[in-house]
Amino acid sequence: MPQLVDCREDGIAIVLDLSQVEYMSSVGLRVLMLAAKQCKGQHSNIAVAALGEQMREIFQISRFDMVFPVYEDRAAAVTALGGGN
Repeated sequence: MPQLVDCREDGIAIVLDLSQVEYMSSVGLRVLMLAAKQCKGQHSNIAVAALGEQMREIFQISRFDMVFPVYEDRAAAVTALGGGN
């Protein structure tokens, strides 16, 4: 995933704004899992923000809320990950 190259300890953290996503299949969840593993391996952070009701349920059922920090909105995630300075 070339977009994750800068996701490293001395680089950037990634916030995935999922506000427009209503459903995600297991394929999409797998991509998110691979992204989380890559960022962890690069000693960086990745988080999700703005989950709608259906996506929040999918994250809870699949336990992805244990893999990713989940924030109410993009601004809260950016602040929490240190990008709001």
